[in-house]
Amino acid sequence: DARDFSPVHLGKYFGARFGVPVVIEDVERFGRGVSRMTWFITYRREAGDGAGESERLVIRIDPPAGSVEPTALDQEYFMYERLGRTDVPVAKALWWQDAGEWTDRPFYVREAVEGSWNVPDFLTDDSQFDEWRISISKEHMRALAKIHNVDWKGLGFDQYLAAPATPEECGANYARAALAQY
Repeated sequence: DARDFSPVHLGKYFGARFGVPVVIEDVERFGRGVSRMTWFITYRREAGDGAGESERLVIRIDPPAGSVEPTALDQEYFMYERLGRTDVPVAKALWWQDAGEWTDRPFYVREAVEGSWNVPDFLTDDSQFDEWRISISKEHMRALAKIHNVDWKGLGFDQYLAAPATPEECGANYARAALAQY
């Protein structure tokens, strides 16, 4: 439903959510990707904490016809919310919104992280950027290591996701979970 992301509707929604009047300054749909719809919302609270300062949030929602992503939106939210409790560098999930009064389908809101996936000069053959590429690659590896060191059972991933009982059951467990999606 187009009303979900009109500035007027979003102003009312965020105003109700924050408990203060909100002015929507910009609504931008992220054009890359097809798995889910991603909207960047720039807003300003007119009263209370942060009044007058522009802030940005992200809304993630499945397209009206459904997502091509093999994981459910609520599962994505769960993972962001749980990883946000750790030192893994991730945009923190702020809240889940069920379909109903404000929208015709559920969505979630998370922090906006400024930057780009497209790292300048990373793919160039120019050797002057070798140290830069190595530095970025090492940072990426450190972030991946943090993910692999997460206490996934302590965060409840085994309660929400299809977790195998033993390492030997990983392949069969994955196949069952993938087939259950369809």
